[in-house]
Amino acid sequence: MKQDYLRKENTPIPIHSFYTDGLDSLLEQLEKLGSIQEITIPYRNKTKPIRRIGKPGSEKGELNNPHGLALDGDKIYIADMGNNRIQIFSTKGKFIREFGKGQLYHPYGIALYKEWGFISDGALNALYKFTKINYKLIKSVKEVVSVPLGLTTDTNGEVLVADRNKNRIAVFSSDLEYIRGIGKDKLIYPQDVKIHNNNIFVADSNEINNIHIFSKS
Repeated sequence: MKQDYLRKENTPIPIHSFYTDGLDSLLEQLEKLGSIQEITIPYRNKTKPIRRIGKPGSEKGELNNPHGLALDGDKIYIADMGNNRIQIFSTKGKFIREFGKGQLYHPYGIALYKEWGFISDGALNALYKFTKINYKLIKSVKEVVSVPLGLTTDTNGEVLVADRNKNRIAVFSSDLEYIRGIGKDKLIYPQDVKIHNNNIFVADSNEINNIHIFSKS
């Protein structure tokens, strides 16, 4: 019998879509730089970094193909995908610690909720939960998602994941129990997801390269 997460789901219809074809990709720039940069934009054509965090490499404090990041007070959590780890810096750029080496393979997204954190690993088809107390991975789920990429949390602690190869946003509880899917038959290759004003924004790298907006209700 098929698992519940594979069943056909009632899917909300996007309340709006708009196109991003032709916009510069900040992510691509960061991948080439091998660093995260804090940017000030006083004018459109006069953008320049005001601080640079990390540099290319594999040592502590160095980055290789950084993807997702999350802010927690004066700390920045970075999914250091090419180095198979999560790194933590201060917002002033000081290296604090690393974790996940030997357990993560290609960490792509990271999100935080209270004392917990969540990581998507697109190569292992896995989601991980860790505690911010000692930065230990305390739970994982595998094969429920296929190439999970960007993820976020809502105010109730639910975890929303761009489940790329299953063409949906997968929703989990804060204990990584699968709840439901969003956008099946509407999304093609979802890359990232964020929540704002009770709406769910999804970046979809389909043939028309657009952003879908779903009502969370």
